[in-house]
Amino acid sequence: EFKTTGGIAFFALGMGESPRGIRNAANRPDYIVMDDIDDNVMARNPSRLSDAVRWINGAVLGTFGAGNRRLVLANNPVARDCILIRIIEQKTHWKHLRVPALIDGKSAWPEHYDEAYWEEKKKDVASLAIWLTEYMLEPTEAGKIWKSDHIIWCHLRPEELDRVVAYIDSSYTSGGDHKAVCVLGSYQ
Repeated sequence: EFKTTGGIAFFALGMGESPRGIRNAANRPDYIVMDDIDDNVMARNPSRLSDAVRWINGAVLGTFGAGNRRLVLANNPVARDCILIRIIEQKTHWKHLRVPALIDGKSAWPEHYDEAYWEEKKKDVASLAIWLTEYMLEPTEAGKIWKSDHIIWCHLRPEELDRVVAYIDSSYTSGGDHKAVCVLGSYQ
């Protein structure tokens, strides 16, 4: 907690702490930043997620005064069900900015990280699921996707295959219609 010579006050709280009553003289907060409030352990507990979202919707948003009100959630979605995802789904009228490490194969932060950096980073992480979750902002659970080493890319004639399996995902969401067809074959 500190105040600048210009009279601007800053307060730091931990998640779940009560922000009620925070003010600088007669002024209530107008800018709140929540940095990395999601974690993998909490994401596995729907009850704790509900409590955290209730805290944000109640105590945190209730702390704002009149006038400008800005809440910044600087966070990666660590799971398909996490605080950030729940807030985005609830607050459809809020601005949401999603910036993965690479956009169309180009670094989202070329001033700091070039594509070669991200290629090395991708090699360093333990799995594709971690890469997608931590850097591409696509929460993925290990074991819920095919691992890269499960797939052998090769050209075979149909008569060389023992089995062929096709999976069609015709996902429809309000954000668009996304279709995927995956065909896998086994051979001996």
